Amino acid sequence: RILPLFFVLCAALPAVAEPLDATTRDFDQIHLDLSVEPHLRKGTVDGPAKLTFPALRAGFRRLRLHSVDTTVLCVTDSTGRLLGWTGRDGILAIDLAAPLAKGTEETLTIAYRSKPTSGLWFHAPTKEHPHVPLSVYSQGQGTNNRHWIPCYDLPDDRLTVATHVTVEDPLKTVANG
Repeated sequence: RILPLFFVLCAALPAVAEPLDATTRDFDQIHLDLSVEPHLRKGTVDGPAKLTFPALRAGFRRLRLHSVDTTVLCVTDSTGRLLGWTGRDGILAIDLAAPLAKGTEETLTIAYRSKPTSGLWFHAPTKEHPHVPLSVYSQGQGTNNRHWIPCYDLPDDRLTVATHVTVEDPLKTVANG
């Protein structure tokens, strides 16, 4: 009686997503265009992220990105087609409309909302600390950008990034890079 129960329990356990790292990455991020709107009092950020990448193998059909603390609202390809996606174990998997040939570039737009627990830090006045200025800053070096941007978030892939930030008046934005 114990043996059949064991098999039933094993069959019910969810499969773990394949890790996403230098050994499994089959695309090359070359540019990320972010248009983000932080909601400082809520601790959330909305965006679309436009990611441009070429396929590193023939028949590339599924883009896998790191994504934590994020709700994806929709994904479109460069022609505006809606694409399907799933999220599991910190991996966002996006199914392309058609396979890409090796070296073919594509740009996907991911509309999302994140409530980051790392990588993007929100500060606001509280009853106990009313003089804390309303602010947000990013510190994603290493592997923390995945908490507020769906992206390949390991330091073995370099890319260019353009960031457009919309904030409410009288706030200002500053950046280095």
